[in-house]
Amino acid sequence: MQYADPLGATDLTSVWVWITGNFNSVSVASTCLINYARGTNQLFLYNDAGTGGSSAGLGATVTLSNSQCSINAQAATVITTPGTVLTLYLPVTFTTATYAGAMTTYMYAAGSNAASGWQTMGSWTVP
Repeated sequence: MQYADPLGATDLTSVWVWITGNFNSVSVASTCLINYARGTNQLFLYNDAGTGGSSAGLGATVTLSNSQCSINAQAATVITTPGTVLTLYLPVTFTTATYAGAMTTYMYAAGSNAASGWQTMGSWTVP
């Protein structure tokens, strides 16, 4: 995922990716919603109920999981080069028994002065 901030990549405080077949800004239950907090270098994956979740630092020997997806924190990386772009590499695996079908990827970025709002960034079918 690539996120940009006109004040520079280091201005980004939090970036999100939401992979779902049913975008609903009221409830994140039963979806694959991931947050990366740049200041603490932490990934967060929401639980099935959408009420909390689990977190891990990038590079930690941990896999974050819910019934829809899992993320290998050890293989996740972030790159911020001088400039405006933060690139987040997330190794996501889907639980096809519960999360198959048409999915859309939404991204969101928040900086010190502004936020992007949810942006549709792609779609595909999980087999």
